[in-house]
Amino acid sequence: MIGAEIKGLVANQPLMYLVVTVISLVFMCIACNKSLLNKYPKLFFIFARLGVSIHELSHYFIAKILLHRVSALKMYQKPTAKGRPLGYVIHEPRIAFLAPITNLLIGIAPFFGGVLVAFLVTKEIVPELLYLSVFEVTLKQLQAIGLLRLMLWLVFTSGVLIYSIPSRTDIKNGRLGATILIALSAAAFYFNKSIIDYNNYNEIALKIASTLTLLTLPVTMLFLMLLASSLPSMLKK
Repeated sequence: MIGAEIKGLVANQPLMYLVVTVISLVFMCIACNKSLLNKYPKLFFIFARLGVSIHELSHYFIAKILLHRVSALKMYQKPTAKGRPLGYVIHEPRIAFLAPITNLLIGIAPFFGGVLVAFLVTKEIVPELLYLSVFEVTLKQLQAIGLLRLMLWLVFTSGVLIYSIPSRTDIKNGRLGATILIALSAAAFYFNKSIIDYNNYNEIALKIASTLTLLTLPVTMLFLMLLASSLPSMLKK
């Protein structure tokens, strides 16, 4: 009954569903990242070798596409000193007046790069779940997949996604561009309200959100396992 109500809500409000899904995925990724670092630092850095590399490569490729000069790329390094980043890309724009927008796009690139890699991993390991939303996945389907493939999917997708969130530096570099885009969008909508026809985007939003909810599942499973592992120490307190 609850599942049917959720599906009905999703079908009626796909754009809202997409926004909530993205926020949920970001929150779970941040929670897993911090929990791993605090409780299992060795596991954190094992995951980081994969996730941080994809994070920095996403920056690198978008910087190249947007014609930035890239002077250095470090896909992964051990944090031997406090505040030393796990990876970095040093770049500068060739066209200065476009810098706020290009810096924003480069800053958010890891999220889209991480989602793309997680999608490809899902397609390779558990293709039978592809294009299903989390509400359509049944226990019978998970049992049919088998524990080994499920664990591989969990490890690889989680390892990529929890490092896909833009860093503080990425957010700082993209703030001006985000402000400009929001202001321009608001002005365009104010002067021409028909410029946004939500019906044209509903089907696309629904497909994207369905895929994202599926990718949220392994991250959520990892978070719940981390939470369960910390319960004994929490109960002792």
